[in-house]
Amino acid sequence: MNNLDKVMLSAEKLQALVDRAKEAAVNVRDARDKARIEVEQFAEQAHKQAAAQAEKLQQEAASTDAHVSKSWHEVQKEWKAHLETTRQKIDDRKATLDAEDAEASALEAEDDAFYALDYAYGTIADAESAALEAIAARKHAEELAAHQ
Repeated sequence: MNNLDKVMLSAEKLQALVDRAKEAAVNVRDARDKARIEVEQFAEQAHKQAAAQAEKLQQEAASTDAHVSKSWHEVQKEWKAHLETTRQKIDDRKATLDAEDAEASALEAEDDAFYALDYAYGTIADAESAALEAIAARKHAEELAAHQ
């Protein structure tokens, strides 16, 4: 893959991220009018997608062809652990029979959702920065090569 292809792939990945965010917004908006069981099924699907993405990234990072920094390996491990913890919290919430406990759990889930959204916003900025840094690094390497 040549350098221009990598730049275009970065732009395509960002567009896919925009499209996925729009889809998520519609799903969340539509969930208000659905029954709890149906919303739980949608949430389960979203969780499975997140877990599949985490697994895909872990496999890519572990690949002998991968050239990602060590810090991304650590982020990947932390994300996978977070997903496992989230899965356990979801299971615990579903098992709650006490109304007071359910209320406390709902409040925590709402706070977690807002934090996750803020975190995602930050990761988009980080992804943009990483893509632009990659382009700048490639241009720098080309400039140096041209002068030698």
